[in-house]
Amino acid sequence: MGKLRGALALSLFVLACGPKGTTKPQDKGAPIAGDKKDFKPLEIKKDAKNVNQAVILGTDDKNGSTIIKLPAVETFGKVDAMFVRMGGGMPASGGSSPVKLSTGPNPDRSVRVGLYEELAGGAGPQWRAGVWVASITAANTLGKDLTDFSFSASSGGYIDGASASGLMTAGFLATMTGAEIDPLATMTGIINPDGTIGPVGGIPEKFKGNIEKGKKRIGFPIGMRWARSAATGRMVDLVELAKDNGAEAIEVASVFEAYRLLTKKSLPEPVPVTDKEMMLDDETNKALE
Repeated sequence: MGKLRGALALSLFVLACGPKGTTKPQDKGAPIAGDKKDFKPLEIKKDAKNVNQAVILGTDDKNGSTIIKLPAVETFGKVDAMFVRMGGGMPASGGSSPVKLSTGPNPDRSVRVGLYEELAGGAGPQWRAGVWVASITAANTLGKDLTDFSFSASSGGYIDGASASGLMTAGFLATMTGAEIDPLATMTGIINPDGTIGPVGGIPEKFKGNIEKGKKRIGFPIGMRWARSAATGRMVDLVELAKDNGAEAIEVASVFEAYRLLTKKSLPEPVPVTDKEMMLDDETNKALE
């Protein structure tokens, strides 16, 4: 199963974060309990399709995999999606909107992704697309199919944009694994299909608005420690901004780090394949030539 790890491992690049240095890695958190197992080729299906567990391949350098237990019932959670409000002749300002999430076993194995609105047309197209990508990525992270679960996301008022999709992915993973979401934590960042966290705008205003609401641990996309203020146009050091206001800014590179931010727990991660393991043997190289 060693070669399969290459398809699951995330390729993360460390980007420069400004003249004051880089952020320190966040605490790994308590690992989720799981059973180790070595699979032979084509033997994973039965374990992977079991509705009460997930199989994460290649979680150690000996090609072993980890099986973790999943809740047997629908599970609920809440995250606070960060936003920045601009226009209308007013200075840019930030805040958050609560989003209720739920996941559960899906016995009929059909696609079930629900988006609920408080107001007609309240959820914009980018936010809807973000819910879909979050659902797919959360399922893939656990080695499951989208049809293995039912997903729902419920928002209040008017909401749009994809900057909360990373947050919702981590929130879905929390409900899928039965982990409690820390009410003092939130983040901003787009979820990419490979599980990495992508850039967004207006982060300084988002930070200020959410610190005012009591958030203490706030995540931002990798490489964006220095972000441009939507209000002033100036570059702002997010780490110093958070520190000056009694909070902590945490750089988030992947869905695994987003999960740790929200739950203070650690999911088993696939171990990246080494260059040597990915090299083709002489016979294969000759055949290609």
